[in-house]
Amino acid sequence: MAFSAELECLPSTPEGLKTNVSFATNFDYAQLVMDERFVDPFQGFSERYNSQGRKLRRTIKELDDFCYNVIDLRLAARAKGDAKGAVDSKGGKDLLELFIDMGLGREELLPVVLNFLIAGRDTTAQTLAWLFYQLWQHPEVVAKIRAEAEDVLGHGSDARKMAYDDIKSLPYLNAVFNESSRLHPAVPKNAKVVVKDDVMRPYAQPGIESILADMPHLPTKLPDVPVKAGESIIWSDYVMARTKEIWGQDAEEFKPERFLAKREDGSTTIRTYSQYHFHSFNAGPRLCLGQTLATYEGMACAVGILAKFDVIYDDAALRSSPPVYADSLTHPMEHDPKTGSAYRVGFRLRDV
Repeated sequence: MAFSAELECLPSTPEGLKTNVSFATNFDYAQLVMDERFVDPFQGFSERYNSQGRKLRRTIKELDDFCYNVIDLRLAARAKGDAKGAVDSKGGKDLLELFIDMGLGREELLPVVLNFLIAGRDTTAQTLAWLFYQLWQHPEVVAKIRAEAEDVLGHGSDARKMAYDDIKSLPYLNAVFNESSRLHPAVPKNAKVVVKDDVMRPYAQPGIESILADMPHLPTKLPDVPVKAGESIIWSDYVMARTKEIWGQDAEEFKPERFLAKREDGSTTIRTYSQYHFHSFNAGPRLCLGQTLATYEGMACAVGILAKFDVIYDDAALRSSPPVYADSLTHPMEHDPKTGSAYRVGFRLRDV
C-alpha cells in the first residue's frame, strides 16, 4: 500500500523469528537514541564524539540506503516504462508512486519513505500487543467481541473477513480498540519547540464548551501560560489517559464502555470525544492521517484471530511481573526482566 516493498519483518515460519532483520534492528536503535534526547540536553553534542553517536550514524546510513533502494527500484521501473514495477495497475497507485507524480526528487522522497515507515510499522503493532494483553486480562470482553462479530460477520466456517465498511457495524470492537489506544497510546509523549513568544490560553480555543462538557472533573479555570521562543513544550498522552480530572475516577481502568453510546432507537454506537480529550492520535492540524486505517487494521486483526483462537500468556509470570513499556519514541513492551526476552503473546485454537 505504501511502497509495494517487502521489509522482511514478517517471517513465514516460527524459526524465522530468530533471524535478525537489520532494518528492524537499526530502526529500533535509532528510536531509542532519539528518545534519550527528550531528557538529556547535551545528547546532541555528546553524540558527535561517543560510541553511541558513531553507531547511530552507521544506523542512519543503513536506513537511508534501504529507503534509497526502494526509491531507486521504483524510479528505474518508471524510466523503463514498466507499469507493473511502477505499480500503475488496476489496483491503483501506492503512496510512493503518488509522491513521485507530485514531482518529488530522490532526496525529497527519502523523508517521505522514512515517515511512512515510522507511522505505520511500530505504532499499530505495539497497539495490538497491548490490546491482546488487555484481552487476556478481560475474558468477558473477548466474549462480547465474539458475540458482536458473529452477528455481523457470521459464525464458524461461514464467517467472512472484516471489511473496511464494517467498522460502524462493530461498535463494541471499535470501543475496545479505542480504550486500549487510550491507555496505551502509540506515541506516549511528545514535544514541540516554540518558534516565537506567545501565550497559551487553555480555554480560548473554539468549541471549548463541548470539550469541557466531556471532562466534568476538569478545573473550571486554568491560568494563562506565557511561552518564549526556543522553549520546549512537552506533554504525555500516557499520563493524560490516567488523569482522573480528564477521564474520571476510573481513568486507570480498562473500560471499553466509555466509548459507547445509545441511539434514540436503543441501538449502540461508538461515542466520539473531542480530539483534545481522546488525544492518542494527536489533534487539529497534526491529527494522525492514518487513524481510521490503523483502527481498521487493529479491529480486523483482533476479530480475525479471536474467531479461531484464545489468547494465552504465562499467567504466573505475567501476574508476578506485568509488562511495562520500553524506552522509545513509541510505546513498545519492555522485555521480560526475568528472561531478558520479549514478551510473546500466545494463541490456542479454540473449539467453535
